[in-house]
Amino acid sequence: MQNYPLNKARHQAKICNACRFCESNCWVFPELHHKRAFLDCELTQRAILCHNCRGFYYACQYTAQHESDSNLSKALAAVEQESWKDHAQLMNRSGVLMSAGLMLVFAIIFALAQAMQAETGDGF
Repeated sequence: MQNYPLNKARHQAKICNACRFCESNCWVFPELHHKRAFLDCELTQRAILCHNCRGFYYACQYTAQHESDSNLSKALAAVEQESWKDHAQLMNRSGVLMSAGLMLVFAIIFALAQAMQAETGDGF
């Protein structure tokens, strides 16, 4: 069930590509209309670009009144939320290791700066 938001957004993007009635209502839609099939990373990128303004929702003829009940902004919001959860889990797993590595890099930089200091004390 991990890919459910992506599959739902992919299905609704196909509906939007077939219709193109609301193409001018949002600047994410021209990006959607360049392709007919979407990779997961492309849908995630479109989800991040979407600001959930719902400008197309009120012009769309396939919303809640229609049997397809299309709401692409809601589907893209779910994809974006899933993406952020995945990135947060990655940070939880390796955050301490990344922080320790960053501290080590700064310690090396400061040690090199100290080693390059002039013996007489002149300079900076």
